[in-house]
Amino acid sequence: MTIEVGDTLPAVTLTQATLDGPKPVSTDDVFKGKKVALFAVPGAFTPTIMMLADGSGDFTRAVGLTMDATKFGMGERSQRYSMIVEDGVVKSLNIEEPGEFRVSSAEYLVDQLGG
Repeated sequence: MTIEVGDTLPAVTLTQATLDGPKPVSTDDVFKGKKVALFAVPGAFTPTIMMLADGSGDFTRAVGLTMDATKFGMGERSQRYSMIVEDGVVKSLNIEEPGEFRVSSAEYLVDQLGG
């Protein structure tokens, strides 16, 4: 089942890329008591302010946003999406159609924030 606006994010351990190497971080550490813009991409990482990895796909499966890319040799991946999360609760969820890059862009999310 796919997560929806108003749902609370599941408790999962992710991996944060730090200057000292990969470190485990819980979803509570990332989202609790904060407003967070989350961008999910199915491919390689690029530098950002905070980089989190869901290498085993636990978070992606828990929020119901997986895609099957085995026909491209890439296995199960995250769909491309963005969301706004406040204190662990999803306030906005924007799931891209296959091959698109519109509703998961930073500009689209900023507009949703009234920016």
